[in-house]
Amino acid sequence: GDGGSLRFEDDLAEALADNEKARKWARARFEDMKQARHPYEDQWEKFYKFYRSFPDPKNQSWKAQLFVPLTYRTVETILPRLVQGLFSIRPSFVALPTPDMAIAMGGVEAASALARKAHLVEQVLDEQLENQIEFRKIAQTVWFREALIYGSAPGIITWDVLLNKPRFQAIDIMDWWCDSQAEDVEKAQYACHRVRITVDELRKRAKAGVYDAEAIKKVKPKTDESTPVQERLKEI
Repeated sequence: GDGGSLRFEDDLAEALADNEKARKWARARFEDMKQARHPYEDQWEKFYKFYRSFPDPKNQSWKAQLFVPLTYRTVETILPRLVQGLFSIRPSFVALPTPDMAIAMGGVEAASALARKAHLVEQVLDEQLENQIEFRKIAQTVWFREALIYGSAPGIITWDVLLNKPRFQAIDIMDWWCDSQAEDVEKAQYACHRVRITVDELRKRAKAGVYDAEAIKKVKPKTDESTPVQERLKEI
């Protein structure tokens, strides 16, 4: 059948081996996520306008033209307190061996060894979050702020192949789509993250065999390279 009829219970590796079938499957999933997200977009735009202190137009001349930037003040008041509360105590995350691991290994010495390993994991996580990923800096400047504005803020941890270290990336909410049937990201069977790369980078990846070289030849550079934030600003 078409791409929309393929389910995760199927053998996707075999079913999606055909490029055309894979394209239909991906497009069907994206359209489903797009329709599910659409009702929230107007609300997110409204929240963004409130944060940027953009008042609703006053149609009646007798109405007061005052605007109190309450949303901006509230977000910027809570943000530093939230960051301080989460990161004032190090390590920021605690690693504990699961009960199943302790039972499987058995004995006091085994439990002690697991505790020592957990402590080492804590130290590694703390060092990576603070120095390698710069999690606190990104959380304070972008991630937590967007969560306070929109009520949701996706983020991902990837591996930076150039710097050979983990990398945390806060994703603009307008660049993220998620499985419409999932209650949260952990239970989502698929998601979509929109990224922007140059045509030159596409050609490099096509040369490396990542993309179809013939298809990339047809791609032309866009004159409008606006980001979601710039797009929202145009609406104001």
